Amino acid sequence: MPTDEKTITQEVAPITAVVIGGTGDSPLPKDKALATTPHGQPNIIVQVVTPFMAILIRAVSMFCTTLLSIVTVAMPTGLIPASTFGELLWKSASFAVAATVLDLFRNVITLFGKLERDYPLLRV
Repeated sequence: MPTDEKTITQEVAPITAVVIGGTGDSPLPKDKALATTPHGQPNIIVQVVTPFMAILIRAVSMFCTTLLSIVTVAMPTGLIPASTFGELLWKSASFAVAATVLDLFRNVITLFGKLERDYPLLRV
């Protein structure tokens, strides 16, 4: 008795690639684009983020990470003197702002370094 062979087809979830760009006359799409691939391979969704948005996202992420770290360490150890949790949160937020500003400078320098490499103005 012959056996029936069945082919099971599963759809592969698309992969999202985030690209910093979208300024000037860039060939990148303004928002999102879908790159269709051959059967059995995942499609690629290209999402373009402006440099300003990328820096803003990194700054918010750094602030939240630093704030959570400082509060987590300061609560049980008492390294930051505070009588209430609100006061501790306020003091921790001020430290997190300082760390975020330093990280913001680093991100701007990184971004300008990449832009200078892509668009050289003067090479000595």
